[in-house]
Amino acid sequence: MLSVWFRVIRVRFLLASVIAVSVGLSLNWWINHTINPFDALLTFAGVMALHASVDLLNDFWDFKRGIDAKTTRT
Repeated sequence: MLSVWFRVIRVRFLLASVIAVSVGLSLNWWINHTINPFDALLTFAGVMALHASVDLLNDFWDFKRGIDAKTTRT
């Protein structure tokens, strides 16, 4: 069951979000020489949840419109 969720939210593509947040945190460290761990964790969690929800909504609307029946999954 858990593997189905991982496949649907496309875990391997979440790396792009992790990289983007890491670059932002690195820039913050470079400029301010400090990182608030709570804010960093909250940012990571929010970005990961947002990315996963967009993937789920994309699959939902593809299914609802019948696009999945006409094309192959990438």
